[in-house]
Parts: sequence; C-alpha cells; structure tokens
Amino acid sequence: MDNPQAESFSNGVTARVKSMSSASKPVESRDTSIDEVTFARFADHYLFADPDFLLARARAVNAARALPYFSEYGLSAGTYFLLALTCADASPSVAELSQILLISDVEAELLIDELERLFLVARRPDPRSKNAIVIKATPQGEELFGTAREALLTMEHDPMAALSLAERKQLTELLARIAF
Repeated sequence: MDNPQAESFSNGVTARVKSMSSASKPVESRDTSIDEVTFARFADHYLFADPDFLLARARAVNAARALPYFSEYGLSAGTYFLLALTCADASPSVAELSQILLISDVEAELLIDELERLFLVARRPDPRSKNAIVIKATPQGEELFGTAREALLTMEHDPMAALSLAERKQLTELLARIAF
C-alpha cells in the first residue's frame, strides 16, 4: 500500500480479527484418520463405496483440517467462502450469495453482518439495479482473504495432497458437474 494511514488501518483490522479469534480457545486440528483395525472391520460395508457417504466424509475431513486455518484469521468456513465470493470482480447480491452457498438469505445476511463489523466487506449500490445492493470486499477484506487463502493452500496434512495434479483437476471437474 502506498498510503501509510490505510496500511496502518489495514494492519489494525488484521490484528483485531486475529485477536478476536485468539481470545477464544484456539481451534486445534482434528485427527480424521481411521485406525487400521476399524478400517478392516468396516472396509466391506456398503458405505465405504457409497458416493454420498464418501462425499460427506471427504467434506468433513477437509473441513476438520481447514478449520484451524480459518479460525487463525477469525473466519469460519461460511465467512471464508462468502469473503472469497465478494473479492470477485462481479460483486454478488445477497440472493446470489444464498444460491451459491446454499444458505438462506437470513443466514447470508448474518455472515455479511459479521464480516461488515470487521470492516472486511461493505454493502454497495448494485450498478445493474438502482434499488438493489451488492456485497464487495474492502481492501482489508481482500488482503485478509489473500493471506488466509495462502495459508489454506499451504496447510499441513492437506487431504488433497494424496492426489496427483491430474487427479485433483479431474476431481474438481467431477465435483463441479455434481455441484452445478
């Protein structure tokens, strides 16, 4: 940043967000592995080949591993993903956030309020409609999201590390077909 006042404000917001998360008990990474004996006992169970169960378990594994990284920046999974969407050039409306995140408008508003209190997002007039609003990340929100995303991409024990780059790409394409 070229503006020392803006940089000081940004550092203050980042420090305040981090201090809010550290004021409560730090979130520790959870062991998501299944011991060999348990795995052997249940390996033939139909759930271990059921796509719905495997998707749910994979999501739970990923969430359990990512939660400490989100909480380090004062974010939850919901606020992280909402902040990510507001960093895009196409600022989303509350209705669009609800659709993409599969949450109600009320839940979206609560997440927005939480991020707005931290000066990470702001409501702005929608240039496409004079009565509507969109949600846009503030410069502090964009900075915090960038830092949190980098930490998440380099997290230890990344569940995706077991996959090759080609497998990750294929998994992402398959999940996108299911999700959208």
